[in-house]
Amino acid sequence: MSKCHILVILFVMENISGFRQVSLMSPSPLRAFTSSSSSSSSSSLRMADFPKPNVENTDNYRIGEALSSKFPSLKSQNSSPKTVAIIGGGLSGLSCAKYLTDAGHVPTVYEARNVLGGKVSAWQDADGDWIETGLHIFFGAYPNMMNLFAELGIHDRLQWKVHKMIFAMQQLPGEFTTFDFIPGIPAPFNFGLAILMNQKMLTFAEKLQTAPPLLPMLIEGQSFIDAQDELSVTQFMRKYGMPERINEEVFVAMAKALDFIDPDKLSMTVVLTAMNRFLNEDNGLQVSLTQSSLDPHPLKTTSTSTKN
Repeated sequence: MSKCHILVILFVMENISGFRQVSLMSPSPLRAFTSSSSSSSSSSLRMADFPKPNVENTDNYRIGEALSSKFPSLKSQNSSPKTVAIIGGGLSGLSCAKYLTDAGHVPTVYEARNVLGGKVSAWQDADGDWIETGLHIFFGAYPNMMNLFAELGIHDRLQWKVHKMIFAMQQLPGEFTTFDFIPGIPAPFNFGLAILMNQKMLTFAEKLQTAPPLLPMLIEGQSFIDAQDELSVTQFMRKYGMPERINEEVFVAMAKALDFIDPDKLSMTVVLTAMNRFLNEDNGLQVSLTQSSLDPHPLKTTSTSTKN
């Protein structure tokens, strides 16, 4: 395998994770950056970062870490490396390329656009303005992604926010409401308490209607979740008598975020799988954002070319 292959893969993973335009001229593009100090802002609104939660202390993270750690050991056993074509330069394609490289193979990523990153891509237009796709949120319940960030040494590119869910009030334009997670309350009780404490989004009667259909997800687990695959989100709601406002306030947003489609076209198994992961991990719904290219003090990267 050429050094160029490895360099491109590592460069790409940093570029999409940090959303920076970086020239391929550094012997170690993942390490060649310095943070600029922040200056005081004229605005009274300040966005504070919070300490990284202990996302490593979950079974799902440990399973993912154990699996990915096996790839380097395969490299020494690999007497005939394969040349692999990967179609698509999104997170899945780039991650696949990274792990194939770890295992000693030679991947080539083919991307139709001239921008890598897929749903988390960012690029600079002809006027010099940064264009960002927008899906730049990473939850605590993303064990494989968190493990990948750890392997690449770029956890510092994540900015963790307070543990709460924020919803725009459709009936009250410009107003927001939150589900606030109290520290120290274990999952899934922290989520249930956050919903009960909120007095704006759902009435008490609507909360009572919502809970029973979701209890089998928590009790029976994946077997119940998989059995719902023949039902769309909308069909599941109506079958179990869930209030229509749940669809309008929650499931429409989830369906758009997960697959860019409406709830009547999305399998409920997709939504329940995500919810089950989020609700069963203490920090599953805590959100981190990447350091944006729109930051007033972006990270700086320098470089040198590497030949085959």
